[in-house]
Amino acid sequence: MSELAACRRPTDSRLTEATLSKWTAVPPIFVHYGGAERLEFEIEALIDGLELDGIPTTVVRSADAVHDVCILRVWDEHERDRIWDAAVRWLRSLEGDRAVRQEAAVVGRLS
Repeated sequence: MSELAACRRPTDSRLTEATLSKWTAVPPIFVHYGGAERLEFEIEALIDGLELDGIPTTVVRSADAVHDVCILRVWDEHERDRIWDAAVRWLRSLEGDRAVRQEAAVVGRLS
Protein backbone atom coordinates (compact mmCIF):
# COMPACT_ATOMS: atom_id res chain seq x y z
CA MET A 1 0.00 0.00 0.00
CA SER A 2 1.30 3.43 -0.83
CA GLU A 3 2.23 5.87 1.91
CA LEU A 4 -0.38 8.25 0.55
CA ALA A 5 -3.12 5.65 0.87
CA ALA A 6 -1.98 4.86 4.39
CA CYS A 7 -2.12 8.56 5.32
CA ARG A 8 -5.62 8.94 3.90
CA ARG A 9 -7.04 5.89 5.64
CA PRO A 10 -9.66 7.02 8.14
CA THR A 11 -9.07 6.17 11.74
CA ASP A 12 -12.09 4.18 12.78
CA SER A 13 -12.22 2.70 16.25
CA ARG A 14 -14.36 -0.15 14.88
CA LEU A 15 -11.40 -1.36 12.77
CA THR A 16 -9.49 -2.93 15.62
CA GLU A 17 -7.60 -6.22 15.66
CA ALA A 18 -10.57 -7.81 17.41
CA THR A 19 -13.01 -6.86 14.63
CA LEU A 20 -10.65 -7.52 11.74
CA SER A 21 -9.65 -10.96 12.98
CA LYS A 22 -12.58 -12.97 11.64
CA TRP A 23 -10.96 -15.14 8.98
CA THR A 24 -10.45 -18.86 9.39
CA ALA A 25 -9.82 -21.59 6.81
CA VAL A 26 -9.66 -19.09 3.95
CA PRO A 27 -7.61 -20.03 0.88
CA PRO A 28 -4.96 -17.68 -0.55
CA ILE A 29 -6.48 -14.54 -2.03
CA PHE A 30 -5.58 -12.24 -4.93
CA VAL A 31 -6.81 -8.65 -4.62
CA HIS A 32 -6.59 -5.96 -7.27
CA TYR A 33 -7.90 -2.47 -6.69
CA GLY A 34 -7.15 1.07 -7.73
CA GLY A 35 -6.49 4.41 -6.18
CA ALA A 36 -9.71 5.78 -7.70
CA GLU A 37 -11.78 2.90 -6.30
CA ARG A 38 -14.72 4.18 -4.24
CA LEU A 39 -14.21 1.31 -1.80
CA GLU A 40 -10.45 1.80 -1.46
CA PHE A 41 -10.46 2.11 2.34
CA GLU A 42 -12.82 -0.85 2.77
CA ILE A 43 -10.65 -2.99 0.50
CA GLU A 44 -7.59 -2.04 2.52
CA ALA A 45 -9.43 -2.95 5.74
CA LEU A 46 -10.25 -6.33 4.19
CA ILE A 47 -6.59 -6.83 3.23
CA ASP A 48 -5.51 -5.85 6.75
CA GLY A 49 -7.90 -8.41 8.25
CA LEU A 50 -6.74 -11.18 5.93
CA GLU A 51 -3.08 -10.46 6.62
CA LEU A 52 -3.73 -10.15 10.37
CA ASP A 53 -5.05 -13.70 10.35
CA GLY A 54 -2.14 -14.97 8.26
CA ILE A 55 -4.14 -15.56 5.08
CA PRO A 56 -1.73 -15.56 2.12
CA THR A 57 -2.76 -12.40 0.27
CA THR A 58 -1.36 -11.06 -2.98
CA VAL A 59 -2.23 -7.41 -3.56
CA VAL A 60 -1.89 -5.40 -6.74
CA ARG A 61 -2.84 -1.72 -6.51
CA SER A 62 -3.08 0.42 -9.64
CA ALA A 63 -2.73 4.15 -9.20
CA ASP A 64 -5.77 6.08 -10.43
CA ALA A 65 -7.60 2.91 -11.43
CA VAL A 66 -11.32 2.39 -10.98
CA HIS A 67 -13.15 -0.75 -9.91
CA ASP A 68 -12.25 -3.19 -12.71
CA VAL A 69 -9.84 -1.83 -15.28
CA CYS A 70 -9.28 -5.27 -16.80
CA ILE A 71 -12.62 -5.08 -18.60
CA LEU A 72 -12.19 -1.51 -19.87
CA ARG A 73 -10.96 -1.28 -23.44
CA VAL A 74 -9.82 2.30 -22.98
CA TRP A 75 -7.51 1.66 -20.03
CA ASP A 76 -3.71 1.65 -20.18
CA GLU A 77 -2.74 -1.65 -21.84
CA HIS A 78 0.54 -1.84 -19.91
CA GLU A 79 -1.28 -1.59 -16.59
CA ARG A 80 -3.84 -4.19 -17.64
CA ASP A 81 -0.99 -6.49 -18.68
CA ARG A 82 0.71 -5.94 -15.30
CA ILE A 83 -2.50 -6.92 -13.48
CA TRP A 84 -3.08 -10.02 -15.61
CA ASP A 85 0.58 -11.06 -15.31
CA ALA A 86 0.33 -10.81 -11.51
CA ALA A 87 -2.89 -12.82 -11.50
CA VAL A 88 -1.36 -15.54 -13.69
CA ARG A 89 1.75 -15.73 -11.44
CA TRP A 90 -0.54 -16.02 -8.41
CA LEU A 91 -2.59 -18.81 -10.01
CA ARG A 92 0.56 -20.67 -10.99
CA SER A 93 1.84 -20.40 -7.43
CA LEU A 94 -1.37 -22.05 -6.24
CA GLU A 95 -0.96 -24.80 -8.79
CA GLY A 96 2.61 -25.37 -7.55
CA ASP A 97 1.39 -25.51 -3.94
CA ARG A 98 -1.25 -28.07 -4.88
CA ALA A 99 1.33 -30.24 -6.69
CA VAL A 100 3.60 -30.16 -3.63
CA ARG A 101 0.69 -31.12 -1.33
CA GLN A 102 -0.35 -33.96 -3.65
CA GLU A 103 3.21 -35.27 -3.85
CA ALA A 104 3.54 -35.14 -0.06
CA ALA A 105 0.27 -37.04 0.31
CA VAL A 106 1.45 -39.75 -2.11
CA VAL A 107 4.82 -40.04 -0.35
CA GLY A 108 3.01 -40.23 2.99
CA ARG A 109 0.85 -43.11 1.73
CA LEU A 110 3.88 -44.97 0.38
CA SER A 111 5.84 -44.68 3.62
